[in-house]
Amino acid sequence: TAIIMALDPGTGRLSYTNAGHNPGLLVRADGSVQRLEANGMPLGLFPVVEYDKVDITLGPGDLVMLYTDGITEAANPKGDEFGLDRLQEVVQKYAQEPLVALAVAIETVVEVFADGTPVGDDRTIVMLRRPPDRAALHFYAICLLFFLLYSTSFTGKLNFADWTLFWTDHLAI
Repeated sequence: TAIIMALDPGTGRLSYTNAGHNPGLLVRADGSVQRLEANGMPLGLFPVVEYDKVDITLGPGDLVMLYTDGITEAANPKGDEFGLDRLQEVVQKYAQEPLVALAVAIETVVEVFADGTPVGDDRTIVMLRRPPDRAALHFYAICLLFFLLYSTSFTGKLNFADWTLFWTDHLAI
């Protein structure tokens, strides 16, 4: 599965195609949520597939969050999955917080829900927020990779043009 996105940081126009991946979440500055549902088949199932492009405009303060199924499929000892509805609730509740705080909130709520159940899959979150200042021509992005099965940690910061990207593969809570 894949979500492919192209962003015009000057206008906030975001074009995407979701090839069978979990629906991304678009949280508007006013708190409303739009799910960026799949609009095509997962990659590789058929030799030729056409994908539709969806265009949306990110307004000041809008947040886009992508994630892997290791978050929504995290299970508790009863076998219940965390699910998209719970994830959406957490994202809505903390959407105005700094992206690092939002990522920590998500991981904390998932871990509390799992109640010690071993991690069965990677937990990856990618977030993008348009700054509330209309004059700002750049976006802030954070990509937190939760590979809790590995004991090593790596953090970095990459700056280029109008983007700032932060990443880590281990986050101590």
